[in-house]
Amino acid sequence: MAVHDDRMGEVTIRPACRGDAVDVDRLAQLETRRPTPGPHLLALRDGEVIAAISLATAEVLADPFRPTADVQALLRLQAKRGQRTERRPPRRTLSRLVPLRT
Repeated sequence: MAVHDDRMGEVTIRPACRGDAVDVDRLAQLETRRPTPGPHLLALRDGEVIAAISLATAEVLADPFRPTADVQALLRLQAKRGQRTERRPPRRTLSRLVPLRT
């Protein structure tokens, strides 16, 4: 998902992969916190990771030296969306049609 704001640049929300652990660690260090458990969604502004949300705990890590309130809100929204679709029970289909009795 990508959003563009001329004042703030392009923001992309995407799932983290193994190589992104360095970025999550960097955000935790900037906030003087421990890294949050994965999996994560990342927020990138103009290609640079500026915030991450743990899908396990819903904790957000963000670069304290950049304006990130907007992307933190996007991350929370996207994480909630993902939880709703994951919790949705599988659709059941009728294996056969049974005639109605009259």
